Amino acid sequence: MPTSVKPASTILILGVANLINTNLSFADLSGADLSNADLSDANLSYTDLSDANLNDANLSYVNLEAVVWNSDTKWLNAKGLHKAVGVSLQLEQDKAFAAAVSWDQGISWIKEGKIKEAKEAFKQAQIFDDSLRNSAQFWNSICWVGCLHGYAKPVLRFGEKAVTLDPDNKIYRDGRGLARVLTGDLVGALEDFQAAVDSGALDYSDYMKRLRLRWIEALKSGNNPLTPEELKELREAEG
Repeated sequence: MPTSVKPASTILILGVANLINTNLSFADLSGADLSNADLSDANLSYTDLSDANLNDANLSYVNLEAVVWNSDTKWLNAKGLHKAVGVSLQLEQDKAFAAAVSWDQGISWIKEGKIKEAKEAFKQAQIFDDSLRNSAQFWNSICWVGCLHGYAKPVLRFGEKAVTLDPDNKIYRDGRGLARVLTGDLVGALEDFQAAVDSGALDYSDYMKRLRLRWIEALKSGNNPLTPEELKELREAEG
C-alpha cells in the first residue's frame, strides 16, 4: 500500500508548497490548507480531502482516484481541475466539484481567447451550483483573469459585482482596481488599490505588495502603471 510522503500536520503549515508529482496516496489531508500548492501530476488516490482548502492550488493531471471529500472541501478556484484524472462518477456529479471544473475550464478558455466557450462554461458552473451567482470570489476571479488577457472592459462589471456582493473584503477592491486601470479610470483604481493595501487583510507576498505600492505611486501622478510588460509578468506569475 502506498504511504503518504508528508503527514497532514506538515501539509497544513506549508502554505505555498511544491508537491509536483508527489505520492500522497492514502494520506490524511482532512482540513489541510493546500491553497496555492502545486499538486500537478501528484497522486492523491484514496487521499482524504475532507474539509481541505484547494483554493488556487494547481491540480493539473492530479490523480483523484477514490479520493475522499465532503461538502466542505473547497474546490473552487483550483487551477487545472478540468485536467484531473481518475475522477469517479460520484465526484463528477458532486455539484461543488462539477461547478469548479466548469469554472476552471472557463478560465482556461479565456486564456485561449475562446470567449464564447468561456461564457458557456461560467453559465454551466452556475447551473451546477446556483450559489455562485452570489459568490464574490467567483466573479472576482473571472474579472482578474479577463483583465490579464485583454478583456478588461467586458469583465469590469464582474469586478463591480464582486465588490457589491462583499464590500468588506478588500481583495475584491484589488480585482476591481485592476479592471479600472485598464479601462482608464485611474482615480477609481487608485482608491481601490489604496483601500486594498491599507486594509492589511490581504495575503500579499512581499513582491506583490511592493508592486501595489508602485502602482499607487504611479496613479497618484496620473500615470497608468500597467504596461504591456507589467501585464505579461502578472500573467506569468499567475501560471
